Amino acid sequence: MAAAAVLAQPSYYPAANERIRIDGPDHEPYFPRVDGVPAGFPRQLHSPLVWDAKEMGSKNDWIIHLTDEDTMALELALRTFQKSGLHVSQISKENFPLPEELATLLDDVSEQCYSGRGFCVLRGLDPRRFTEEEHGVLYGGISAHVAPERGFQDFEKEQVLCSSSPSRSLPYVKKETIVSPGFTDGAMAFHTDLGDILSLYIVDVSAQGGRSLIASSWKVYNDLALEKPEVLHTLAENWTFDTFRDKDKYPPFTRPLLHCADGKVIFQCSRRPFTGFRPLKRDPSLPPITRRQIDALDSIHYYAARNAITLDIQRGDVIYMNNMSILHGRESYEKPANENQTAPDTSAQDRHLLKFFLRDPKRAWKMPPALEKLWHSIYGPNRPDGSREEVWVLVKEKGVPDRWQVNG
Repeated sequence: MAAAAVLAQPSYYPAANERIRIDGPDHEPYFPRVDGVPAGFPRQLHSPLVWDAKEMGSKNDWIIHLTDEDTMALELALRTFQKSGLHVSQISKENFPLPEELATLLDDVSEQCYSGRGFCVLRGLDPRRFTEEEHGVLYGGISAHVAPERGFQDFEKEQVLCSSSPSRSLPYVKKETIVSPGFTDGAMAFHTDLGDILSLYIVDVSAQGGRSLIASSWKVYNDLALEKPEVLHTLAENWTFDTFRDKDKYPPFTRPLLHCADGKVIFQCSRRPFTGFRPLKRDPSLPPITRRQIDALDSIHYYAARNAITLDIQRGDVIYMNNMSILHGRESYEKPANENQTAPDTSAQDRHLLKFFLRDPKRAWKMPPALEKLWHSIYGPNRPDGSREEVWVLVKEKGVPDRWQVNG
């Protein structure tokens, strides 16, 4: 009698030399070689968006150093907006006015994200000069000059500015209840978020570790096209996503992890919907992940890791990266020694990031049909009458990673 099929559920973070074996009549014992890339995809990508660790690691032109005059102009724009009495969701280039030279510099950041190397880091802000609420307003004003459209980050399609400060939360929240790697101090596998441009504002850094890792997904694509094109075929097929939410309100859905439109390749992938995370387990009623899919997920991670550079981020850095052409991960990090501090302590080095999903309509790529609805839900209206209302998380509720005090 043949042995029953056995599936070893893949881990969220792939271990070195991890090998998953699935035995059974429905799974092939090996992956036959496939000649060529999926139909409609380019054989190779040629663009400044294609780079490797050796090439990019030898440069530092992706760091844009703000001058004293720049930072003074940004602070003046912040005070101007505060005096206007406008709600923070109304922030724009017009009501966050900057000198022409600085405004042009920020517009060039958008150009680099869409058509250049795919990422930039602004350096020179001093977060200690601003209150917790002012961080979000300043960050929003700067970002309005880079890419004016802000995307929703939550399932309810309300929040556009979110905060991540796992170190502050961990002393109060049981680790076994945390369901997102972003709210832990552990490493994060290479993945993409949602939308055009992923942006992070580094309010504070960890005591040790926690560096961001980024790789050109277009370089990953080129390498896979030459070495393992069968992986590209697997990624371009429909996968069943588990939302880990109320199945009536947020049902599972199918979508490829690899897309192409107008000659541009877009990775839209994360391991979590297929592996689960800690207490979250993939719904056993969903189609089980296959050995071929596991190999594809691991290939994304390993190929990105070998091509990645490390962003040694500093307090006050603002990162902008093309989420459609960049895969990113994170090292694990250490919490501050004094976990129970009650008063602000700028020496504690407690990792604290703010995040936007941004889009610049004048440079935005054409979306493939499989992503059009998703992109519209992120950047489009969120009210029945066709209007849009944004929630900005400016002040974090202490000790609770998923509850916020909402401004306005």
